[in-house]
Amino acid sequence: MSTKTESADSANAALEALAVAKKPMSTQEIAAAADLEDHEARASVGLLRNAGLLLREARGSGFIYSINRDLSPFDLIKAAEMGINLTAFGEKGGINAKKKQDALALSAQAGKIKEMDAQRQAEKEAARSKPAAAAPRDAVSNALADLISAADKSLVKLKGKSKAKIGIADALTRAKEQASGALEDHKRSLRNDGKE
Repeated sequence: MSTKTESADSANAALEALAVAKKPMSTQEIAAAADLEDHEARASVGLLRNAGLLLREARGSGFIYSINRDLSPFDLIKAAEMGINLTAFGEKGGINAKKKQDALALSAQAGKIKEMDAQRQAEKEAARSKPAAAAPRDAVSNALADLISAADKSLVKLKGKSKAKIGIADALTRAKEQASGALEDHKRSLRNDGKE
C-alpha cells in the first residue's frame, strides 16, 4: 500500500472517529477511537487541518480538534483530491450533503477539464508532427462553458444573507470568473492556432 493511500486511510479513520464522537477530541483520543498509533493520528490531524476539514482549539497545554461544519465546496474539492472519503460519515460530522454533492460535481468537472486540456495538448503536438488534419470539436470550451453554467445555477440557489452562503457565493463567483477567463484564453489560443 502506498504512503499516500495509507495517509488517506488514516485520515479517513480519524475523521470517522470525530464524526461518530460528535465532540472535539485530542489527538490521543482520536488515536484511541480510530485505532491509530499516536504518530498516525498526529499526521492525520495535520492532513485534515491542511484540507480545512478540522478546527483546532486550545485546551490546557494541548489542542482539541473538531470537524469544520462551515466548509466551502472548494475545501471539499481539496479534501476529495487528497483521498479523503467525504461520503464515509455523511451528516454525522455535520457536513452538508448538498455542499458535498456540489463540490464533488465541480471536482469532477475540473478533472474532466484537466483531462481534456491534456488531450488537446497531445492533439496539438500530434498536429504539429503531421500534415494538417481536421481538428475535432473543442471539448475544453464545452466543459468550461458547462462549469460557468453550473456556477450560475448554484449562485441562484444561494440567495440569502448567512455568512456561509455569502462565502460560498463569493467562492463560486471567483471560480466562475476564472473559468470565464480561461474560456476566453482558450478561444483566443484556438483562434491563434487556426482551429476555431
